[in-house]
Amino acid sequence: MPNTRSELGTSVTLPVECYLLKTSSDTWPSKPLPGHVAGEIRNVSRGGAQVWLPEQFPISTHLAILMRIGEITLRAQAEVVGVAPHPKDGHYRHDLQWLSLSPQAEAALSKLVAGPQ
Repeated sequence: MPNTRSELGTSVTLPVECYLLKTSSDTWPSKPLPGHVAGEIRNVSRGGAQVWLPEQFPISTHLAILMRIGEITLRAQAEVVGVAPHPKDGHYRHDLQWLSLSPQAEAALSKLVAGPQ
């Protein structure tokens, strides 16, 4: 999937669950990363999403993402391509790029990004 994260996203407020898939061995942090965290998606596009999480994940970390759009549970894999160095209200902003989306998830995401018709 091409890097289309530069697209303008759609502002949303959706709960999200993130599961650690892999992290680069040559990156921080020195403390172990949690296997699962819950947070909030605040912006989404066809190229990726902006999520706020209580833990800070390093750039290049791969995450499995679960979020609900209406009646559909969107499942995706994403890579952390940006992260805020300091928390805001106890959460760190992470910029994610989609690595894979199921066809059902891609359709639901396209509908969400397109907005009400």
